[in-house]
Amino acid sequence: GTSGATFYVTGVQLEKGSATDFEYVDYSQQLQMCQRYYETSYSSGVVPGAANNVGCPYGIIPVTTSNYNFYYSYQVAKRASSTMVAYSAITGAINKIYVNGADVSFFNFERVGTYGWQLTSNSVTAGNNYQFQWTASAEF
Repeated sequence: GTSGATFYVTGVQLEKGSATDFEYVDYSQQLQMCQRYYETSYSSGVVPGAANNVGCPYGIIPVTTSNYNFYYSYQVAKRASSTMVAYSAITGAINKIYVNGADVSFFNFERVGTYGWQLTSNSVTAGNNYQFQWTASAEF
């Protein structure tokens, strides 16, 4: 009856056939079910591609090598091997990682499976630091 009013509806469940009791799933359980298909290093609520280094992988390339390997195990096993995307943590650039003041693309995701992945590069300078965010999608 009021112009511009808002009407909120919650706790609705649509089913085919006979109605069953409403199923309440807590946030952590729902998150784990979703992470079977998608996981990200970004904080909750941060859109992939945002220039954001909160919680991102960060480190320094060992001083004895120009090869770099970073290993990560998923929080929840994926339903299939994931499609990986990296983002510069400082600029948000897609398919880039931030290394010592610049976005670079000389890296590869390898050994991508249902339990984790490996990021490798053989063109890094010893002593440089790196920062990147990532997404892993096993939806398709």
